[in-house]
Amino acid sequence: MKLRKIKVPRLKDRVETGPVQFNDDWPGLFVRGDNCFGYAMNLSILRDKIEAGQTITPLEMGSLEGLINLLGSSHETFPNHSNRPSPSPPPDDRITIEGKQPIPPKI
Repeated sequence: MKLRKIKVPRLKDRVETGPVQFNDDWPGLFVRGDNCFGYAMNLSILRDKIEAGQTITPLEMGSLEGLINLLGSSHETFPNHSNRPSPSPPPDDRITIEGKQPIPPKI
């Protein structure tokens, strides 16, 4: 995807990562460059671990949940699942999380 540069009047405050709405357009998500790099690295690590059948740690799962909630934050009715209990997994196609029951992949 190509970088789009949009000139705007000088902003009073720095735009932080989070939901943004321009005029009457649909709300969307702005992710600052420093945050983008961190999320890209975390997703890359998770992808590699899933492909290798390795265990995903609670810290890595927390990072994934944070990204899911960030992506859903531009919509008021998106449920925040950061404190949800782990669902009962099906017997196959599972990801094992250290210290928890295996759960199905959400990716």
